[in-house]
Amino acid sequence: MNIGLTINVLRKRKGLSQEQLANESYLSRHYLYKLENNIANPTISTLEKICIVLDLKVSELISLAEQQIL
Repeated sequence: MNIGLTINVLRKRKGLSQEQLANESYLSRHYLYKLENNIANPTISTLEKICIVLDLKVSELISLAEQQIL
């Protein structure tokens, strides 16, 4: 499961920069960079913040990451 890559792909599909997603999720751009590059592991709370901006449920994000459909 590659949650970081999934976030990266979905972010780009929404036309958002890392900085935009970070700001709208109340996260730092540096932390989002670490998440997308699998340097840091997100908490459920962090995933919830990201998913609100990406307009999907945490379970959907995890399912996409597990299936590696993207």
